[in-house]
Amino acid sequence: MVWCDKPQEFGGEGYGVQETSIVQQEIACSGAAMAGTSITSHHVFSAAPLVEFGSEAHKE
Repeated sequence: MVWCDKPQEFGGEGYGVQETSIVQQEIACSGAAMAGTSITSHHVFSAAPLVEFGSEAHKE
């Protein structure tokens, strides 16, 4: 779950932002609310700029 939006070649699940947002919504609906999503959102969405704009050295 931690690397949902990270491509599979870099150890992630390969989901897009929309799929990752659905995962976050399900965490919130489970009773964890914002506490559950805030713990995971930093790890889930923080890799997107590196994947999009980072050099190959950054991606490894």
